[in-house]
Amino acid sequence: MKKIIILIFIISCCFYIFTQEKNVTNLNDVVFEGTNIESSSYSANINEANNNYCIVYSPVLPSGAIYSIKDRKTGKEAVVQIGNAQVDKSPYVLYLPGYLFNFFSKFHSEKTEKISLKIKFLAWNKGDEQSSYLNLLSLVVNEYNSFNEVSKNGLDKHYIQLGAFSFFQNSYPIIEDMMPFLKIVPKFYIFKKEVTIKNEPKVIYRILAGPYSSQEEAKEIANNINLNKKINVVIYSAESIIYEFGNVK
Repeated sequence: MKKIIILIFIISCCFYIFTQEKNVTNLNDVVFEGTNIESSSYSANINEANNNYCIVYSPVLPSGAIYSIKDRKTGKEAVVQIGNAQVDKSPYVLYLPGYLFNFFSKFHSEKTEKISLKIKFLAWNKGDEQSSYLNLLSLVVNEYNSFNEVSKNGLDKHYIQLGAFSFFQNSYPIIEDMMPFLKIVPKFYIFKKEVTIKNEPKVIYRILAGPYSSQEEAKEIANNINLNKKINVVIYSAESIIYEFGNVK
């Protein structure tokens, strides 16, 4: 009985320490263990996981916080949001959805059940007026809705492609980095495309920022990005996007 009381006390202390704002936003020196939630004893809220991109669960990190998580072994990175959950394991565990765990593990030379992760605080995904951080994930339109939304925006609009990625989560650090150069706060549209690279079928995710009202406006922003970030971004008209990815219904 005493051991149980001591264990509860330790977990409570860890929860208190980790949930102070100065800690949850400054965890660069802490190593977390990523585990596949599908092979754990914890059951997530399926509706929440299905309705939101890359929800992960933590015993102590606050719901609504957005973090960049990086595999310490491979350097692969993704941006995640902490889901609303109560879990009672070590504060250093992150429960990852299966597809996200598989994204990290496929780059390991040997099969692994745990991913050693470093995390970095990015933003709060909160709707109240007190939030002083960018609600990044609310700006991202998933691949299932992007075509319809671009169609509704109108054929006269233009978009800037920020890159093409093998996994859509890899685009989030780029979005965060590009935001100061985009003039307005745009939406970010994900378009999934099957391609052949070196005779092998691949899936890439193109990330388009917009809409911009004219090609001249989009070109001005693209030139600014090319000059300051030393990368080449591409401009697409809504008409060309719709032609490539389907017909307007």
